[in-house]
Amino acid sequence: MIDFDEYALLGATNRTDSVDEAVKGSHRAQELIEVPQPDVDTRKNLYRYFLEKQDVRSTVDLVCLVEESQCFPAADIKIICEKAAWYAADGH
Repeated sequence: MIDFDEYALLGATNRTDSVDEAVKGSHRAQELIEVPQPDVDTRKNLYRYFLEKQDVRSTVDLVCLVEESQCFPAADIKIICEKAAWYAADGH
């Protein structure tokens, strides 16, 4: 028989409302930790971090990007930066 006390299960989601009650209940999930969406300063730093190795034109409006991505998690901001780099590298 397997002793499950020796194992830990870690899950992550940005949709806590969609986690099944059976998972949240009893002893299955001992602790739920909510990580909020990044605030303005954090989003600005994320864009700077993900774009630091890219040749970004001076016409890119970082303030606009930060404002327009207020509901985006960090993973989405990373994807935006990666896709923009691929788009630019493709000659657009």
